[in-house]
Amino acid sequence: MADLPETGGLTFPAVRQIENGEAQQGGLLGLWNEHAVKMIERTRFVRNKVEALGLTAGSTITVGAGGDYATINAALAFLSLRRPAYVSAGFVTQIQLLTGFVMAEQVICSGVDFGWVRITSVDALVTINRAALTTSVLGRFPAFAGLGGASLPTIACQFDMNTGGTGTTRDGIFLSNATVTISPNCGVRRAGGHGMNVGSGSIANADSCDFREAGDACIFAQSSIVNADNSTLTLAGVNGVVASRGASVSVFGATVTGAGTRGLFATLGGRMNADSANARRGGTDSATDIVVNQGSHIVSTSGTGGLNIAANTQTVSGVINR
Repeated sequence: MADLPETGGLTFPAVRQIENGEAQQGGLLGLWNEHAVKMIERTRFVRNKVEALGLTAGSTITVGAGGDYATINAALAFLSLRRPAYVSAGFVTQIQLLTGFVMAEQVICSGVDFGWVRITSVDALVTINRAALTTSVLGRFPAFAGLGGASLPTIACQFDMNTGGTGTTRDGIFLSNATVTISPNCGVRRAGGHGMNVGSGSIANADSCDFREAGDACIFAQSSIVNADNSTLTLAGVNGVVASRGASVSVFGATVTGAGTRGLFATLGGRMNADSANARRGGTDSATDIVVNQGSHIVSTSGTGGLNIAANTQTVSGVINR
């Protein structure tokens, strides 16, 4: 008497094959019903597995020595198999970086939604090993990258990039047609390239963020939307904040002092709200503190810093309102 062949690695009892001429019986254990009973068992098994993938309450996954996973990527791979269910008022799923964790990897998300996940840390600063940023993403080498409609996890801790390896084009966060949220007092300090590079079609919500001491620009935006009011964007190697190619950037009340070349720079039709922001590069105002170029617009009402054109005057470079 043979069993029916079964694949898929399930560990259920085998289903007996009915042979020609074998007498049939009804009832729960009868041959007539055995196949239906086995199908019910398998259906319940599959349903339980699917329901287990739905998250209905907050959870914390730890990353680092002694944690659930060794890397952020491994934790995200685990969470990618799950889905958040609707719960009134919501819940928080977080990846918590444990004491001493060093980020020696790149998190590159394409077309996947991790907006329901928050990355937090035990330590006040989490080191990014710059030498580990070796994979090119559209010519950049970011620690975090969002592409193709992706939503990166909320960055709810402060990263600090070390000086290992090459600094050029090593961005903290890079977006191309993607979104990210940065919690207050969080971000990536001392990125070798841009602190946050927000590309075409992207949105970054980063009020009160901290991307200080970037090697290039603390925030570089082109054809995108960035909200970074009241943020710390100081001591940029080149430009404090750039709005290019029609980008819309709000840095109301931000501190953008000490930039190497320009404090606030809007070019190629870029628009920037820098009301009450301090963009002074040195101890006194200069014409490179707040700069417009190629038909751009900066609002600097109550702002601090010199201008490259006369205030409130439309020019071929654009206009700066003060």
